[in-house]
Amino acid sequence: MRLNVFALILFIVIGFSSCKKDTIISDKAIDYLVFSVDTVLFDTVFTTRGTVTKNFKIYNTSNQSISISNIRLSNGENSNYNINVDGIASSNISDLQIAENDSMYVFVEATIDPNGINQPLIVSDSIIFESGTQQTYVALVAYGQDAIYHLPNYSLPGHSKIHRFENCNSVLTNEKPHVFYGHAYVDSLCQLTIEEGAVLHFSSASLLWVSKNASLNINGTLSNPVKLGGTRLDYSFQNIPGQWEGILIEENNTGIHIDYAIIKNANNGINVKSASLEINNTKIQNMLNAGLTGTNSSYLATNLLITNCGESLLKLIGGNHDFNHCTFANFWQTDIRTSSAVQLSNQTVNNNFESIYLPLSNISFGNCIISGSLDEELAFNISNSELFEVSFKNCIINREDVSNTSYFENTISTPDDLTIEGILHHPIFTDYLNGDFSPFKQSIVNNAGDVTIGNLVPLDINGNSRTSDSAPDIGAMEFNF
Repeated sequence: MRLNVFALILFIVIGFSSCKKDTIISDKAIDYLVFSVDTVLFDTVFTTRGTVTKNFKIYNTSNQSISISNIRLSNGENSNYNINVDGIASSNISDLQIAENDSMYVFVEATIDPNGINQPLIVSDSIIFESGTQQTYVALVAYGQDAIYHLPNYSLPGHSKIHRFENCNSVLTNEKPHVFYGHAYVDSLCQLTIEEGAVLHFSSASLLWVSKNASLNINGTLSNPVKLGGTRLDYSFQNIPGQWEGILIEENNTGIHIDYAIIKNANNGINVKSASLEINNTKIQNMLNAGLTGTNSSYLATNLLITNCGESLLKLIGGNHDFNHCTFANFWQTDIRTSSAVQLSNQTVNNNFESIYLPLSNISFGNCIISGSLDEELAFNISNSELFEVSFKNCIINREDVSNTSYFENTISTPDDLTIEGILHHPIFTDYLNGDFSPFKQSIVNNAGDVTIGNLVPLDINGNSRTSDSAPDIGAMEFNF
């Protein structure tokens, strides 16, 4: 008899629990919903190209299951957004249940139609959650930008995705951003001109490829620099290296000219092979490997700012080079770096791994900064001193020994940090950790440059005068009183 009573009680308890668990709240379900965000924001999106997929979570804070009678995009089938709720991809979803104290994901992506307008546009919508007479929503906001797309139309051995400019003398204007899917290929004996203010975006593994005896002219200005970077415009990707390949310049005798460009977030900034490059007022920053490399080439550089690369900022093997008022500052923080900021060598190896010697002759650095987080930011790889002619005049270098007068004139090692109002401060830069490589009032570079070199480059990278006080500041930037 006792056993039967116990069984009856257990049956009632289980039955009561089951009834309680199966209770579904529907009329006031919205009261128990909590969202991980109130707005899903997409950074600038190229038109016709889908965004990355973003997500948020819906939480049921009730001890009972709830039923959401309708989840829909406010603009319905005409929306620029696609949603997927708990595995259901639709612009209108009905009768979705969430178990007690449970949650589910909502995935969102945006695709924006081109509108022919050159300026960015804002595309808004919302996801509406409805239960009975209650309603709430999560806002969707994307910034769209129309663009000119350059798709693969050519191939070379080992390279199937190449966009070869159909016009041998092509011009990229600043009318709209240019997006390249595949290498941007400048054919032999052809010329590519990039106008001031033009913006170029390269997909992953794509590069700007200037082939043998082709020409490249990047004609940026102080107020309208040319910008080259990846296609990921999300805020979180602003300083992520390795998003595209960079610029490759092959053997040529026509010369390459770059003025007022900003090149960032590639694997390598500019790689020059047996070519001449004139580069002025340009920033190369945040490369996964090297900023500027050259093999048996010739550089003429002024007001060059190369910062924060995973390996070297400047790596030269042979050639003739002239750098005036340049700043090389490597405070790479992504991982451990062991390569010096500037590496100079007169030897390399060929395809058979045999050593070959390339004279590094008549290379000069005037009023330049070579700085970074390592004690030795200047490295020499010399196989024959007769093939190595290097001079540093009025430079500041992270290097223990700058006493060799064959190489160094009026050049000092970077001293210890300064103490300013009781706080330690880098001796050169305003705020290198946040990317500000300008000098500050007490910086040791102020008025420390050679006047003759300063007169050759009378304006700094920001257009400030170097000749308005007693002597120029060392580096690409003048302290602006």
